[in-house]
Amino acid sequence: MKLNSIKKVSEPLILNMQNHIEKSRLNDEHNVKIIILSMGALDFYENIIDFKNVNKNKELPQEQKKYIESYKISNAVLSPLIQVGFGLLMLKTKIHNPLSKLLFRKYEKTNPALFKDCKLGLMVFTSLIFAALILKRLVLPMFVNPAASYLKEKFCD
Repeated sequence: MKLNSIKKVSEPLILNMQNHIEKSRLNDEHNVKIIILSMGALDFYENIIDFKNVNKNKELPQEQKKYIESYKISNAVLSPLIQVGFGLLMLKTKIHNPLSKLLFRKYEKTNPALFKDCKLGLMVFTSLIFAALILKRLVLPMFVNPAASYLKEKFCD
């Protein structure tokens, strides 16, 4: 009886994992989506752990602790949203078509397979660079700092 129950639960999971592995093997865009989602999840987890550590820290002054806590919560919410949202937006082909045609114009007619690979490589590269570097290091702090100040004023005082 127990064996049948375990088999009923495990078979769909195994089939789903096999489909996922096959999709990952054949589709680079799928892999980039997984990487972008993983980066967002990692940022969320990292900021929540930092929030807990700041909360436990007895050496920090209370005023500084309130701001750092609100900064970490703001960053935990906004970082995955912005990173994942814009990272997945950069995977859209409408954005990359004009840029690909501009950069790889000579391969479009002579070697369409190479043009397709170059276009895919550009899409993967720009999506990861945009999500990991530009958004996280340049754009995100412009939103997180005001959000942290607002949270501190609204909920910590």
